[in-house]
Amino acid sequence: MHAEIHYLFRHAVMREVAYQLHVPSSRASLHALVLQIMEQVFSPEDLRPLALELADHAREASEAEREANWLQVAADYAREGFQNALAISVLERLAAHPSATDSARIRVEAARLALLLGRPEECERLLPEPGADVQLRVDCLLLRVEARVQAADYRPAADYARQAMELARAEHLREAVIEARVSAASVVAREGRVGEVRALSEALLPEAEGLQRTRVKSLLAGALMHQDELEPALELYAQAEAEYREAGDLRGAMGTRGNMGHILRRLGRVEEGLECYRHVDREARRTGDQRSLMIGLGNLGNAFRQLKRFDEALEHMRQAEAMARELGDPHAVAMNVSARGNVLYELGRLEEALDCFRLAEAEHRRVGSMHGLMTNAANRGTTAAAIGRYEEAVAAVREALGLMRSVQMRHALNELSMREVLVRSLQGLGRQAEAREAAREAEEWLAGVNDERLRQNPESREWIEMIGRVAHA
Repeated sequence: MHAEIHYLFRHAVMREVAYQLHVPSSRASLHALVLQIMEQVFSPEDLRPLALELADHAREASEAEREANWLQVAADYAREGFQNALAISVLERLAAHPSATDSARIRVEAARLALLLGRPEECERLLPEPGADVQLRVDCLLLRVEARVQAADYRPAADYARQAMELARAEHLREAVIEARVSAASVVAREGRVGEVRALSEALLPEAEGLQRTRVKSLLAGALMHQDELEPALELYAQAEAEYREAGDLRGAMGTRGNMGHILRRLGRVEEGLECYRHVDREARRTGDQRSLMIGLGNLGNAFRQLKRFDEALEHMRQAEAMARELGDPHAVAMNVSARGNVLYELGRLEEALDCFRLAEAEHRRVGSMHGLMTNAANRGTTAAAIGRYEEAVAAVREALGLMRSVQMRHALNELSMREVLVRSLQGLGRQAEAREAAREAEEWLAGVNDERLRQNPESREWIEMIGRVAHA
């Protein structure tokens, strides 16, 4: 055995034996003396890193109130240092302490931290029985909304939001009503029902205040982004990020910065988008926010794909998918499987790509994500057409176009791509009359699209020309 390890092992054993030689009353006196000396010698600020040790001394000295005080300091110190798992453990101990002043609220705080770690089941386990306190009941319901959204379990999430709204209205809790409406809108956003999100957000914006208003801005920006109104969306996200940061909501700030990256990529400013994602990655690692880190890794993968750096793209997507599985988020798993399919498609590995899109589409269908379902149906259609499986391509693209209409999503370049695949696949099947009809419908749609990017993009110009030839054949 190594000498140093041998010494440390013997030292620990000797210390424990010596400690046990003292009778319990003597040990309690020693702990009380250590606690007293430390409190007298060190400044309050210097004691904060030692708060958990002080709480242990207080417990062994049977100083219940001092133990509770130091547990609170330890929880605050851990939280400020982004040691959220430790903070949860300390808060659980504090909530069970007989001197705790509000055990239910302490458990709620621990549940919030569990969500920051991406642990929805732990959040729900930590939530207290709220009893007759209406505000506490509303708060617990809203935390359950977020927990179910993280788990991609949208139906119960919507039900919890409805219960919170009804309870808050019955008790005339105006702020709680607005908070419940914002939570309900966030569920709709996660489901990908873009038109509804926009309507809900625009109705909420004049009523919401503070961070609630910031959350509404973020939801509205997301709806605008999915309806191809990129510049207004970018401005709203920039405002929201600044407000989140000023309020100390780092997760909110990271989320909005990541969404700004999406818009910048769609505007062709890929390097700027990549820097947004790198910023999120740094912040998530610094704060220990596993969920934001998972999302950031996936976003980095998508940016690397756009830059044709495929090995880096696949590695980041692999890490993001593994984290999504560990966090129990099937929505995020499906998104990363789909993203991997996009890389494989560009590498010419079409059968593998098609398998990815089928898997992701099935998962999005299961959890009820309309946006994910639409995206993967479109990707499956494009890939099936490239392989020559035109029947599957026609069915998939028609489903994707129908979903795009139903959720009121607008993405001109994607829709043009889908319409080109539909026309080409119908031609491949020899159904020329249907191909001409689809091409004429595409021309009618194009007449109402005011997006110069379609005319500037060489690939989309080719699609437009092909559609025109078929329409007038």
